[in-house]
Amino acid sequence: MGAKVEVKRTWFAFALLISMLIALAFAPTLKSSFQLLIYKVVLANAGFLNGHIVRKLAFPSASWREEGYVPLKVLTIVLYAMFIYVYSQGG
Repeated sequence: MGAKVEVKRTWFAFALLISMLIALAFAPTLKSSFQLLIYKVVLANAGFLNGHIVRKLAFPSASWREEGYVPLKVLTIVLYAMFIYVYSQGG
């Protein structure tokens, strides 16, 4: 897949990341609980985008509609979950 297709697939996550970073820039005027929520959304979103980039660069694409390739599908799910979990834990 080309870069245009990947941008189309991840545009919402990227737009959410940018909007939450902008909201976080104005965080001193927000309540601390809302700051924490925005921070966690930013981290989880960054983890998703990082997981997507690493999967595209390091592993072949898994065909989700065909049978077979079960280990690759499980690896893809674990990779995304790992990045999101690690980022959402703060680092």
